[in-house]
Amino acid sequence: MDSSVLVFKGIPYVFDTLDAVERPWEFVDRRLADQMSSMWVNFAETGDQNGAGLASWPTYDAATRPVLEIGDTLRTRMVLDEAVVDFFDQELDAR
Repeated sequence: MDSSVLVFKGIPYVFDTLDAVERPWEFVDRRLADQMSSMWVNFAETGDQNGAGLASWPTYDAATRPVLEIGDTLRTRMVLDEAVVDFFDQELDAR
């Protein structure tokens, strides 16, 4: 699958517009959309995406390279090893 398609699928979550897409959304989808859109609004208003009740996403640090993992919940974790990232990039590009 083209990685741009994967990014597009996140748009309803970012803007909390799940109802614009005909799909049987679940509670976890609505909670995630609320959290993601709140983080974007916080960042636009203050330059800091963090806020009360939201997953903490620390400022990028080249030594620890934290990323926000998006799944049923949001959580901060360290980025995968570069070799693993390169492998998946190549696999996606090959499709």
